[in-house]
Amino acid sequence: MQFSTTLLPSLLAVLGGSNLASAVCTGNQFAIGTPSANAASGISTYTIYNAGTCAVSQTAPVTNVCISQYFLCALGTTNIEEYDDPVTGLSYTCSADTTAEKCGSDTITFCCKYGEITG
Repeated sequence: MQFSTTLLPSLLAVLGGSNLASAVCTGNQFAIGTPSANAASGISTYTIYNAGTCAVSQTAPVTNVCISQYFLCALGTTNIEEYDDPVTGLSYTCSADTTAEKCGSDTITFCCKYGEITG
């Protein structure tokens, strides 16, 4: 199958401009999206992305972000400081992403890199 010389560049331009494989949170392993809340159940779902590709790593359904198997919060706040990957058992320190990066239409709220909180 051959692509015409005009079709192939057009197709590449469309794919290149899409959010199919765009990196976020440079230097980090994971990105946490904005939680989507379900008012009826009281459960918020956080999407965890691979920071290099924006591929969904997993979703984290929680009723309280600070009391979950996924996250640890700063003392006395609901600010996520650590993501614990329940699949691998590894911990990642997280910081707020203030650059308004996105994976698809999901705005990234935290960037997480390998290593536990120290101090």
